[in-house]
Amino acid sequence: MKHVCKMNTVVLKSFNDRLKIATVSALMAGTFLCVPFTVYAESPSVSGIEQTVRNITVKGVVVDAGGEPVIGASVQLKGAAGVGTITDVDGKFTLPVPANGVLQISYIGYKTTEVRVNGQAGLKVTLQEDTETLDEVVVVGYGIQKKASVTGSVAAISSDKLMEVKAPSVTNMLAGRLPGLRAVQRSGSPGDDGASVDIRGYGSMLVIVDGIERDYTQLDPNDIESISILKDAAAAVYGFKGSNGVLLVTTKKGTEQKVKIEYGLCRQKVTRYPEMNAYEYASLYNEAIHNANPWRGASAYSQEQLEAYRNGTAGTDWWSETMRSTAPQTSHNLSLTGGTEKVKYYMSIGYMDQGGIIRSGDWNYQRYNVRSNLSVEVAKGLNVELRLSGRFDNRKALQW
Repeated sequence: MKHVCKMNTVVLKSFNDRLKIATVSALMAGTFLCVPFTVYAESPSVSGIEQTVRNITVKGVVVDAGGEPVIGASVQLKGAAGVGTITDVDGKFTLPVPANGVLQISYIGYKTTEVRVNGQAGLKVTLQEDTETLDEVVVVGYGIQKKASVTGSVAAISSDKLMEVKAPSVTNMLAGRLPGLRAVQRSGSPGDDGASVDIRGYGSMLVIVDGIERDYTQLDPNDIESISILKDAAAAVYGFKGSNGVLLVTTKKGTEQKVKIEYGLCRQKVTRYPEMNAYEYASLYNEAIHNANPWRGASAYSQEQLEAYRNGTAGTDWWSETMRSTAPQTSHNLSLTGGTEKVKYYMSIGYMDQGGIIRSGDWNYQRYNVRSNLSVEVAKGLNVELRLSGRFDNRKALQW
């Protein structure tokens, strides 16, 4: 009987290498031997078998729901960084990809679409508009606009995104959250751990809270509805004061919903502290004295004291005695919101207690916030708003 066995060249070579023979076929008693097994080169479950995936050149076109070409759409091979292209003025693209690859097509204002190649050399992709993103409202100078209508350099963050970061200061919550916004924190002491914030490093920016120029650093984050930053021409409406950019803060207003109660608890941990024992400190102190005055400097610690510190018969771990590894921080917020078509209200009260790392409790910060936003429709097209806010701070700090 005549047997025929056909095998993928790469699979045959791999099989030959494992058996340490020159060829899979062998003649035994005049009969051709064919090993009866099936190998799927594209199956990842076959251990030790090299897989080969055929590459093809895909030519396609990207259009919108109306059939118009999408210019500049990003076409990327999923799971392969750096493998991609963009569509030309006709919405067309050409990209060499594996026959079983997946393409990701994205463009601003449209939902990201994934398309399987499945060996097809020609593709037509239709992108659908991301209406949720385009309908979002962005606060701009003296008004609001939908994202789809914004043409200036404007970036915004909502309350939900802002509260993902738990921090006592709003400035620290903004760090890394908005493009072009730079935040630098120079201290971690209670009540003084706010970051200095600017836009693109140009200097002090104009801050507007509910239409009024005022400080925003100690606002209760729970009372903030959204924060927007205006850059370049988008800030021109504020004149020369907005030349370094404008930060707009909008607090929450009344809506028709039930009473909302929030409670938060977190603990801070020291991220950097001195790591040296009594002997190391005394030795370095003596060295510093001699460096300052090599000829007449007298050592503060004698050799007998240094030796006692070295063997542990003398010395006190003052860091452990006076400091703690964590600092408690608690925040409480109670808000009440609701209303009708004519009258809407938002009221809140907040308390924040930020402790220090000193065991004596002489280094802490307490903040009380109160806010009331009331909106009344007096007549059709005429609304009257009353916004009241107050803050009380109590800070204990060490005098160095």
